[in-house]
Amino acid sequence: MSNLRNIGYKIFLLANKTEQGKENLCKMLNFNDNDYTRLVTGRLSITPMQIKNIAELFSVDPIEILNYKNNDAYSKMVHCMSNFEKNENCDEILDIIDTYIDFKEAYESIK
Repeated sequence: MSNLRNIGYKIFLLANKTEQGKENLCKMLNFNDNDYTRLVTGRLSITPMQIKNIAELFSVDPIEILNYKNNDAYSKMVHCMSNFEKNENCDEILDIIDTYIDFKEAYESIK
């Protein structure tokens, strides 16, 4: 799961470099705000072709998106988290949060 988080955060950084970055990205991918949030938080997987298109949109090499690593990515996106001494701990906590959200969304959809 942490790879999706890294990819999502890199896309978040790219989208925020320009004024219309998020809007252009959502339009290209046919995403709404919820899809975008799930993408940049590592909760929505995208295809290799979508990664290629995103790279072209922001004029970067797709490898730059795929290989991005940042242990502090979520300290700025999740207000209640601080830096972790070990990245494994961060990944474990975020996996637990993701699992909870997945169950909650699944429950809400069948209710």
